[in-house]
Amino acid sequence: LASGEALGRTVEALFAQERIGAMSEEPIWLIGGGVPDVLEVHWEDPAFEQAVHRALIGSPQLSTLDVVRASREIHEFEGRPWDQVSAQRDAAIAGMTADGLIPPLSLEGVTTQQTISEWLTIVRDPTHVMPVLLNFPGAWHGAIDNTSSTLAQTAYTYWQLDEFLTRYGYTALRDIADAWSQREPRNATPRPDPPIDDAAHS
Repeated sequence: LASGEALGRTVEALFAQERIGAMSEEPIWLIGGGVPDVLEVHWEDPAFEQAVHRALIGSPQLSTLDVVRASREIHEFEGRPWDQVSAQRDAAIAGMTADGLIPPLSLEGVTTQQTISEWLTIVRDPTHVMPVLLNFPGAWHGAIDNTSSTLAQTAYTYWQLDEFLTRYGYTALRDIADAWSQREPRNATPRPDPPIDDAAHS
């Protein structure tokens, strides 16, 4: 579609539902059981971006989740996604019951249109998005390494995922990896020139 407004209306209609798919099929959840950590809108069309914003603000599923906690954690662990995940793990373990169950944490605040709008600004900020995507390959394979051997044998590797995403035009992960590999090391001490072997030149 050439019209950002027309495609945006479709996005809004989709996110007005909690899931899509017939009852007899495996459903596709528009928003899962947790608040997304990153949001990228790949069409820089003002009408489309505004529609995505409205779609998420009006999402019935997102309104039930702890958006206040998600925003607070991103601020607290800015640029340190692994520390954020470690804190989430520790909080879950601390709340574990005697029978080994981990109940959901209490909401830190009420999710409103305002808190969702503030969260949208945070999860689209490049200073947050870059570190998360940079660590994505390690997180992907870490999940595989910590699952059962049966599932691990048939897991979709990150490299297969990267090839699939790139084929359909999503190159952000690859672009970040390229930029990272070409960066100048911070505070790097220049290496001294190797000593000259006079005998080799005599």
